[in-house]
Amino acid sequence: MPNSGLFRLTPIRPAAALRAAALVTLAAATVAAPLSAQRTRKWSSRPTAPWSLMLVGGGSYSLSDLEIVPGTDQNGGWSWDAGLRIERGRGALGVGFERTRYDVGPDGAGTASGLYVEPRLALGTPGFGVRPYAFLHGARIFDYDVNACCSVYPISEDANGWSYGGGFGLTSAPVGFVRFDLSASVSRLLGESELENVGSWEGAGPVVAIRLGASVPLIGGR
Repeated sequence: MPNSGLFRLTPIRPAAALRAAALVTLAAATVAAPLSAQRTRKWSSRPTAPWSLMLVGGGSYSLSDLEIVPGTDQNGGWSWDAGLRIERGRGALGVGFERTRYDVGPDGAGTASGLYVEPRLALGTPGFGVRPYAFLHGARIFDYDVNACCSVYPISEDANGWSYGGGFGLTSAPVGFVRFDLSASVSRLLGESELENVGSWEGAGPVVAIRLGASVPLIGGR
């Protein structure tokens, strides 16, 4: 049946279809390019957390109940530490050397020297002067000397061991280039000597310490 003029269908030519597709593709690319550039600028404009390298050190007093031989306890002692700490954003990682001297029995003494690793995580909102933090602390005790008087058990003076624990602290606002921090920690100290001519010993126990430290920036901001 012949088509009326009102419902006559005009065939679509291939060239016209290609031109229409090209126009649609060009329009989509024109709209997508500014959106992509905007997302790129937004991503690249995000601030990067600054990092710094700090020189750190401090001293602490420890309360302990470490039994190195049966019936002979290590009591309170003093320690000091020195090392480096790298900080970026809320996280930090410190490494260094620490040495602690304990009283052993009424007239004896014990010293523990080790290399420590201490990761930290700052808490609260940045920008305040005083900021709390949480930390873990682990140390390899490579030199553990004990000299205990009047013990009936043989004690080898040279030993080694481990120390591990954690705690919380507060960091102050910078005073000039120096930041101070006060922390409290609970850890466990393990020590053991090799079997030698004079015998061997091993000991373990909890240590509660209060530390006052300071840090000075070597690289980066305060």
